[in-house]
Amino acid sequence: MKDLLISINQQMSALLQKVKRMRQSTQADIKPSLVDILGAKSVLMSDVTIEGELHCDQNLVVDGQFKGVIMAPNNTVAIGPNALVYADIIANKVVIQGALKGDIKAGCSVVLNLSLIHI
Repeated sequence: MKDLLISINQQMSALLQKVKRMRQSTQADIKPSLVDILGAKSVLMSDVTIEGELHCDQNLVVDGQFKGVIMAPNNTVAIGPNALVYADIIANKVVIQGALKGDIKAGCSVVLNLSLIHI
């Protein structure tokens, strides 16, 4: 009986170690989204289509379809990986991961995420 309890205890310890390793690898594999990175309060998700003029006083992530003008002169505008945007953008910073056609006026910087381009 004692040998059986020792064996069960060893198997439980091994199983707990495997679970611990799985949790660690899963957490390491999770990449933060643009919304998380920017702390964006305004988000147009991939199922949204808008046409017009957009004024935003917060960081903005566009991951849907937009056509027109986006103005966020004191904030960051991010074009997400699912976005299809035909717009002129005026912002402090512009981050582009998706498709964008238009003029950009950035007070600080424009960041192109080249990791999405397959050569």
